Amino acid sequence: MKIIPRIFVVLFLITQVMAADIWQSTSNPFPIYDGVPYGAGVMLATGGGIRYRSLNDDQMFHSEDGLETSKFSSIAATKGGLLAISEFGQIAVYVDARNAWRVMNRSYVSNKSHVVAGSAASAEFVLVIPFEDRLAFFDIHKESSIITINRIGSKSLVDDGVTRVAIHGDSLYVRLKSEVYARKMNWNDMMQDARLNDPESWIKQDPSADIEGLDLRDSVWTIEANNGSFEMTSESIHYVNGSQREDLSKRDDIQMHSFYEVTNMPNGGFLAATTYGKFGASEAVHWWVSSFAYDGYGSNEAASNLRMKTLSVLPNGYIFFHPWGQGFFIFEKDGNEMVYAFKPSSGHCFDEFVDNFPVAFSSIPAPDGSGFLTASLSNDGYSLVYFTKNGEVHCAKNIGSTIAGGPMYAKIDDDGSWVVYVGTKESFGYGEEGGLDIVRFSAPKSNGNELVNVKVKSVNGIHPSPSDAAYDSVGNRLWLVSSSMIAYYDEESDTLLSPTSINGVLGADFTSIEADVHGNLWVGSSNQGVFRLSLKGKSPDSLSTIRYTTKNGLFDDDVKDLAIDPVLGVACFAHENGMSCVTRNDLKRAKGNMTDSAKADVAAYPIPFRPKIHRAFIIENIAENASVSIYNRGGALIQYFHGEDVYGGRIDWDGMGKDGKLVTPGVYYYVVKSPTKTKKGKFIVIH
Repeated sequence: MKIIPRIFVVLFLITQVMAADIWQSTSNPFPIYDGVPYGAGVMLATGGGIRYRSLNDDQMFHSEDGLETSKFSSIAATKGGLLAISEFGQIAVYVDARNAWRVMNRSYVSNKSHVVAGSAASAEFVLVIPFEDRLAFFDIHKESSIITINRIGSKSLVDDGVTRVAIHGDSLYVRLKSEVYARKMNWNDMMQDARLNDPESWIKQDPSADIEGLDLRDSVWTIEANNGSFEMTSESIHYVNGSQREDLSKRDDIQMHSFYEVTNMPNGGFLAATTYGKFGASEAVHWWVSSFAYDGYGSNEAASNLRMKTLSVLPNGYIFFHPWGQGFFIFEKDGNEMVYAFKPSSGHCFDEFVDNFPVAFSSIPAPDGSGFLTASLSNDGYSLVYFTKNGEVHCAKNIGSTIAGGPMYAKIDDDGSWVVYVGTKESFGYGEEGGLDIVRFSAPKSNGNELVNVKVKSVNGIHPSPSDAAYDSVGNRLWLVSSSMIAYYDEESDTLLSPTSINGVLGADFTSIEADVHGNLWVGSSNQGVFRLSLKGKSPDSLSTIRYTTKNGLFDDDVKDLAIDPVLGVACFAHENGMSCVTRNDLKRAKGNMTDSAKADVAAYPIPFRPKIHRAFIIENIAENASVSIYNRGGALIQYFHGEDVYGGRIDWDGMGKDGKLVTPGVYYYVVKSPTKTKKGKFIVIH
């Protein structure tokens, strides 16, 4: 088996192919549900994707590798190839030549019935898939379902579900919760079995009979492979060869799970919080786990369930975080070192919802970068709390129109005062009525960092209460999202309004929202993946939609949170058992390109350009209002790029002329022209 080093491939693609979306996922490859020997190792079905593990190789396959999902319950080595069966019965086949997967069939997925973990079996070109309430027979050759049955003998599989199946010769044995049945099968021609759907054609067996493969699997099981064996539990894998025993459980890139919040770092990269008390930091390819566990020792499930957004970062790298009910903390060095701990027992001014139990749902950097802002829950109305980066705590007590403050945004007004927008919540759940408080007060630095002259204006109009907010700097507009509603604050009418038309969004449970550098809104959901919303014109009342799901490369359609990094041009999406990121040209900030303060000059590569080897000729560090022209040696215009073509300050030319044909070898010229500067260059095309 040829396992291609994944990180090399990803870095190569990021360098060479920026025209298309590039997806990369990382996951915790557990629990292990099933495994089969493959090459020098084993191929494993896990809750974080398909994992190939040998003594020397370790590779994860996710949605972007052709699987279209990342939760797998079973895997089977069949005459038709290596097949992976997802938690709801999607079937994918491994394509060795491409080191990737291809989806064979999706017909079972719509039933939303769970596959019995580790129990698929095959004979000839027939795959038998036990679901929790039915038994499916699948034709591998034709890549289609043969039949699905829901009764065996006198038993309904809905009430007395399948726990294991085993194939011995022409007999299929099925263990239900209470009984065992068997049936003769014509594996070579299942369609000719007229009684396959007849429950009475099954013969009841002695439940105590010793039938290989039919007993429930032990908590520790072994897979024999070349030159040794692999001993596994749901949470571990060991290689055993005589006296040699090596733990192969961990992965080198990361072994994190239970992500529920992610934010971008000011200088590029991401920081994520987990429910079990660790931070994860990344530049979007590798993830590093923090050595320090914040004070949420153990579970911080409440923060995830209530969709809290309390992770925020200052330009100096200081990180603010609030684990549910346990105080407020400032960290540095990607969350590895604590700088300040603001405990409820220390006598600070922030509220305690119950004794020694403060609660806040959101935090943001102060608009001048001097510290952080949050809103602490109180039965007398939430309080606005200002934590300076020097460790001071200042409060505007009980100013809120509701007991809880939700998502926040802050800016400095023309007169120097601070304006803080706080989503409002009638209770600490996210299903209550909500609105928006606009809180205005004098700049704290002019008042010894105290919050004085506070004025609050309240606006209702979002149901349920908001769980996240994003500011679109292009349209100068604040957006809020609740579990079922998207709304924006209209300053002229001083109201919260919902767009009248959002095509392609129906029945989504929204979890998060961010705005990119071009004013597009990225909205995460718990059930339908991610939506990219764009204004059809200048009005926010009509939005067009692009949806991203596991079929596009998203790790999981359940998105806990999302963040966009305009430095790297990457969006990352947090999931329960992993993180997925997409690289796009139009996510990258290019505002300073081709100016006197630009950090890098216009660059073009590779030179020479080989269209049949290189995927694109790249010109980068260009202004977004520039145009790019490519000419042949005779001065004829071959290709022209402008507008959205140059979003992100980069173009990718595939070597095709305006006629759609590959250009001939030779010398070519490019001209990059902005309103203020022009850059020219020469390069060679070689076939």
